[in-house]
Amino acid sequence: MDFNSHVTQRIVLSISGMTCHSCVKSIQGNLATLEGLQSIKVSLAEEQGEVVFFPNLLNYREIINEIDDMGFEAKLHSNIFNLQLQLQTFSITDQNQLLQHLSEIPSVENCCIDKNLNSVVISYNCDLLDSYQTLVDCCSKWITAKTNNEQKMTGSDNIAVLSVIGMTCNSCVKSIEGTLSELPAIQFIGVSLDNKQAVVQFDKNQINAAEIVENIEDMGFDASILQEQTANVAYTAMDIEGMSCNSCVQHIEKSVFGLSGIYYVRVSLQQRKADIYYTDGQITPEEISETIIDAGFEVKILNNQKRLTGDIPITSPSTNVQNSENKQVPTIQASTIPNAQNFQSLDKSKHKSNIANGAKITTVMKSLQVSITGMTCSSCVANIEREIKKKKGVISIAVALLAERGEITYDANLTNPAEIVHDITDLGFGAVIIGSNNGSNRIELSINNINSQSNVHEIEAKLRDRPGIVSAAVSLSSSDGIFEYDSSVTGVRDIIRALNDLGYPAIVSTKDDPSKQLNHGKVIKRWRNTFLFSLICFIPVVGILITSAALKSDKPLMVFPGLSLKNLFLLITATPVQIFGCKQFYVMSYKALKHGTATMDVLIAMATTIAYSYSITVIIVAAVLQPDRSPVTFFETTPMLVTFISLGRWLEHRAKRKTSEALSKLQSMQPVDAVLVELNSDNQIVKEEIIPVSYVQQGDTLKVLPGARIPADSVIIEGSSMIDESLVTGEFMSVSKKKDDMVIGGTINKTSVLIVKACRVGVDTTLSQIVRLVEDAQTSKAPVQLLADKIAGYFVPAIILLSIITLVIWICIGYGNIHAIKPDYDASVDNKTEIIMEFAFLCSISVLAIACPCALGLATPTAVMVGTGVGAQLGVLIKGGLPLEIAHKVSVVIFDKTGTLTKGKPRVEELMLYDRIIIDDNQLIALAASAERNSEHPLASAIVQYAQEKINMSYLGKTSNFKSATGFGIRCQVSEPRNVIGQGNTSPRKRDVVIGNRHWMQANKITVDEIFNEKVCMRENNGKSVVMAAVDGKLAGAFAITDTIKDDASCAINSLRHMNITVVMLTGDNKKTADAIAKEINIDAVFANVKPSDKIAKVKSLQKSKNTVAMVGDGINDSPALAQADVGIAIGSGTDVAIEAADIVLVKDKLMDVVTAIDLSRKTMRRIRWNYFFAIIYNIICIPTAAGVFKPVGFVIQPWMASAAMAASSVSVVLSSLWLRRYVRPACRTSFLQRRHKDKATLYSKLIKSSDNTTLHYGSDLSDNDETISPAITKHLLNV
Repeated sequence: MDFNSHVTQRIVLSISGMTCHSCVKSIQGNLATLEGLQSIKVSLAEEQGEVVFFPNLLNYREIINEIDDMGFEAKLHSNIFNLQLQLQTFSITDQNQLLQHLSEIPSVENCCIDKNLNSVVISYNCDLLDSYQTLVDCCSKWITAKTNNEQKMTGSDNIAVLSVIGMTCNSCVKSIEGTLSELPAIQFIGVSLDNKQAVVQFDKNQINAAEIVENIEDMGFDASILQEQTANVAYTAMDIEGMSCNSCVQHIEKSVFGLSGIYYVRVSLQQRKADIYYTDGQITPEEISETIIDAGFEVKILNNQKRLTGDIPITSPSTNVQNSENKQVPTIQASTIPNAQNFQSLDKSKHKSNIANGAKITTVMKSLQVSITGMTCSSCVANIEREIKKKKGVISIAVALLAERGEITYDANLTNPAEIVHDITDLGFGAVIIGSNNGSNRIELSINNINSQSNVHEIEAKLRDRPGIVSAAVSLSSSDGIFEYDSSVTGVRDIIRALNDLGYPAIVSTKDDPSKQLNHGKVIKRWRNTFLFSLICFIPVVGILITSAALKSDKPLMVFPGLSLKNLFLLITATPVQIFGCKQFYVMSYKALKHGTATMDVLIAMATTIAYSYSITVIIVAAVLQPDRSPVTFFETTPMLVTFISLGRWLEHRAKRKTSEALSKLQSMQPVDAVLVELNSDNQIVKEEIIPVSYVQQGDTLKVLPGARIPADSVIIEGSSMIDESLVTGEFMSVSKKKDDMVIGGTINKTSVLIVKACRVGVDTTLSQIVRLVEDAQTSKAPVQLLADKIAGYFVPAIILLSIITLVIWICIGYGNIHAIKPDYDASVDNKTEIIMEFAFLCSISVLAIACPCALGLATPTAVMVGTGVGAQLGVLIKGGLPLEIAHKVSVVIFDKTGTLTKGKPRVEELMLYDRIIIDDNQLIALAASAERNSEHPLASAIVQYAQEKINMSYLGKTSNFKSATGFGIRCQVSEPRNVIGQGNTSPRKRDVVIGNRHWMQANKITVDEIFNEKVCMRENNGKSVVMAAVDGKLAGAFAITDTIKDDASCAINSLRHMNITVVMLTGDNKKTADAIAKEINIDAVFANVKPSDKIAKVKSLQKSKNTVAMVGDGINDSPALAQADVGIAIGSGTDVAIEAADIVLVKDKLMDVVTAIDLSRKTMRRIRWNYFFAIIYNIICIPTAAGVFKPVGFVIQPWMASAAMAASSVSVVLSSLWLRRYVRPACRTSFLQRRHKDKATLYSKLIKSSDNTTLHYGSDLSDNDETISPAITKHLLNV
């Protein structure tokens, strides 16, 4: 067996010379063109690149040379290479044997079984091994030897399809698969939760289907035999690209399950792979892959093996259930390489002992959200991210300064949330766990009667066994329990009831919600108190300075020789501030310096300490020497500097609270209580109970009073009312809702009492998802911020160094030329050393006080927070800083037609019969609807709906031999019902029905005459989609179908064109219909007859023409294109798949929000540039001024002035960002004025021409405008 095509290799490169995100894109883009490259990920911050490639096609030296040729310097980060070979089935004994076999090879540093990827991962030293082929050959020989020693399956296998009732979650699936796989006679077991079925292959000589059913029933499920047969079952595995979420997985599984001859299919999102069992001879892998391609995904068939050869998996691959040793041996296939942390955290000596003990080393990745307080600037953020990344088990961390949140991904086998929180606290910051981001609901309960560790184990064990409970963790010390659960299966009341049944009464914990930190209440209060305390000392200091300046006495009042009354008063007022007011600066500075970092607090602590220490020192020296006059001191620096800084911090945090105001409003929309009711058979309320909203479960019946907020996403089952959805959709007009309408949790019921049924609760509600998207957006960093963060990391040390240099330079200048410091210097009167040291320290302290990394660090996050918050209020959800930054560069916007530009509800407007003698209206409608019932295409749904309006649906017949060709049409046989043809008791005849476009007709050898074709063209020119129908090989008629254009489509298109953005429409419809719609709403370019699988290629084509492309779509078939586009924009009314794949989500079904999203991005980026301008100009001007550069012209600033300027700079940047709160969405434009480009049409034609030159066939060969059709295409359609 050739394993070379099934091996992937991972290397990590050190890349120097990158300066911005464009460098990253350039490297990734150029390497992506290399043959044999699987994936490339480059990190600008870490200056590293992670490359996964096929070593039989590409050598790592070629990759390094390619990067060097681009002007960067690349080298191997480590001589340890990682090789991965995927295992489809492996018993524990086999695992240990293979690992032991591999570990004996001298060059192998490490090897392990990755449970998540179901593969063997080998880490080896490339200096000790000439070629990876040695390892592949080793595995191949071991596999071959084991295969020869295994007993192969005989032909006595049966396949049974069983119905399994009672499964509620994947735990039930795993339980059934795990139990049955332990039976020696079971060769394969696959369970589908959605279909409530199990497919079992077994040796009929050892067990029968009835016994298998009994085993399932013993586990508490109801089972029955649906089908049992001896069949030639085959297996195929496929790589699938383009999946972005579990909705893609479900869509693929549903599409494949709909094919005849499919026994079992399971798709793994993580492995990008599908395992399929089918009847050999009834369907082929090529037909299966074509179905997946038609769904909009890229597919590669890995293998196609007969089930009885003994070379295919014998368990469900995704569950990784182990079988007994007498079953088939594993095969090796390609997969992706796991994270490098898997290898870095493994010790070689420990690994070998693990092999001997049969242990498996796996990575369990989890996500954690932490509230982090005490951060003051970007240096704090950089400090936390740098130090926590070094901790064992931490995979990634992203910290948001303004949101005061951290998103941490970690390996649960190597660390836990408590350790991570402790590590952050140890750095000097406050940290509290907010929750996890693993897609589950999370609740914290206070539990009574927990007295020992055995109680803890009992609760955790019992609760984990309950359906729907994802995890349970109980603390003995605090008697609190944290439970993650699937809200579709269970809820808070069920969990509390289960605890009560165990003897542990529980209630929802009443601890403060850490998410309330967005109000910055505690921080604002702390800085206000610090300011008021410092102000008490600040006022006397100002009075002393003013009085001293007014008196202008040559002989100040002396307490004793060397100490003046002025200095004594300044010492008394400065000391309390130095001890108490600077306390938090000292604490934070100590913790920062302990970990080898420097923050803004270090600068402040140094400035106050140096000023105070210098003043104390010169006073002591003067007291010893007892001169006639008291020396000049800087006691006033401490109270004045702390007063101005605390005032600045107070105002800064008050302003920060306004930047997060939008998110705070969204969080405050969640109601506190809900009214739970019980209804009788007449829908009359028989019982009411007020419960906390956290107790609401899916399926609960709730009463909502006028003026109250709706507790959860629900459907109205009784009543009608006006609903205020303004905070969710941005639409201030109330919306009318009636029975069976959906209402959004958190919106306000305005007029009447409603009875609703909860559909989505907890983290699954629309409001929670919006809050999560906004939080994630405000946590993520825009690429423009990376440089600022990098500068902030070096800023404080650089300022300290600059302060020391300033001190040294002025001391040198003073001793070289004292007149440069004091022009009227008189040696007989003045003390030269005192004057020099006074001025040198003044400038040095001023440099420390005036430097401000905060302004630089706040420039981007404040603008991003305000921008995303404003967008959320307007119904535009932007998923982070990256799409926000890229959106302002968009030059081309691609719109999907159906459901995006149109309302997505096509309807049949006209039925055209070819010849009434051949067939009448009702017969054609009945036959067409019978055939189209099997299709999910929107036009098919329109025909079925038309049939429901025109005829009795009992007229529809049964279909057989159904075939479809995506983008063309369908073909099948329909049994014509008697009540249509009036045949009495005779058997209904089968009619051959073909429905589709004219090319589908021609491919099926059905003639369309010129007269009828002219009628069709006339409808198409009017913007209608025409679907032809043929019966028994003859043309029968056509359906003219129209889909209404959205009301704001024309306004949106004109507005985009006014912004100098090219608008393109992408549709699978015929060119004439597409052109008619484009003409009506002024679209620049049209690509018609585009199959779903070609959409992603069209996006790539436009990107190759150096366009920044935004894709707007709403359907599953749009999701790959949304993911490929530079900015994916999903309509909120679209599918979950599209929303998951998109970068921007429009809550409302309004196209003008596309304009709003791009315009808001432009305004936000403009504000960020202004912020950076203010921050950079401030530091460029103020730092040299503080250092005394303008002393020759007589201008010098005091340290207290420097502190005031520093505080003002941070506040000015935050206020600048707050200007975005005044943003107003763009006005609708009813026409487009070509003011800037007279030759706009020429530009559009060049765009289309360049994209067509770089892409093969986007439907132009299949256009309905073509008079002839390619013979190759006809042959392809006939093969379909």
